[in-house]
Amino acid sequence: MSKLLIGTVLLAGATTMAACRGDDRHAAYENTIGDQSGSARTNATDATNASQNRNDTADFQFVQEMMTGGQKEVELGQLAQSKASSAAVKEFGQMMVRDHSQAASELKQAASQQNINAGPETDKVQSAKDQFADKTGAEFDRSYMDAMVDDHQHDVSMLQEKTNGTAGEPIKAWASKTLPVVQQHLSRAQEIQRSLKK
Repeated sequence: MSKLLIGTVLLAGATTMAACRGDDRHAAYENTIGDQSGSARTNATDATNASQNRNDTADFQFVQEMMTGGQKEVELGQLAQSKASSAAVKEFGQMMVRDHSQAASELKQAASQQNINAGPETDKVQSAKDQFADKTGAEFDRSYMDAMVDDHQHDVSMLQEKTNGTAGEPIKAWASKTLPVVQQHLSRAQEIQRSLKK
């Protein structure tokens, strides 16, 4: 074989090998980009899921606290109707039973739409009732209304946070609807509280 022919064969072989190495490098690059893209998608999905889990947990805790607070208002309201000496306090207790029973029913429906199964913590409700066991008359009236002001200030704060923050749509809608009612409760509770201190 002539030197020229040998040179041509070697050059062709070298060109083919270079092309193969180029294909290998291109494939490796594509795999790297694909891995990075897949990793980015996975990270984004994980972040979304983590955020959703945090929201679900926060909504569950909110529902449970609202259920507990609502049940407490109902049972203390019943207590006020039987133990209070002030007509205004008795009427306030009646309003608590009516409005918080309705709010609890609506909250249960909203929670079920988000697959949240939460209820009142009965031990906390009982503990709240126990604080009024030995109180009667004017002493009961003052203690009860002090508790109602504190409770409703706390509830207004929670409802505002849920209305303006991140939450599932049914829970957020319930909070938005309930907030003005609880604000009215707070205003009335403060009014009665002031009148009892005169």
